[in-house]
Amino acid sequence: MQAKELELRLRQERALWRSAQLRRDVRQEAQCLAAPLAQVDRLREGLVWMERHPIVLAALLAGVVAITPRKALSKATRLWSLWRTVRGFGR
Repeated sequence: MQAKELELRLRQERALWRSAQLRRDVRQEAQCLAAPLAQVDRLREGLVWMERHPIVLAALLAGVVAITPRKALSKATRLWSLWRTVRGFGR
């Protein structure tokens, strides 16, 4: 009976060691994702800010329309579609 307990404890120790090693490997390999994920966080914060301050976007759009109405309408349509698409990803 003691041999089985010893073997079981040995297997458990090996599993714990392997688990710790795998966690270290994942942590090390995930470091390359830190910079891109930080950019994604900044983009998301920007989108949240734009959602909370729609008057700023409206003012920018009005300024662009005042400068070149025809091109502005085309670009505004595209931006509106992009905005709706991006907004849909967050939900």
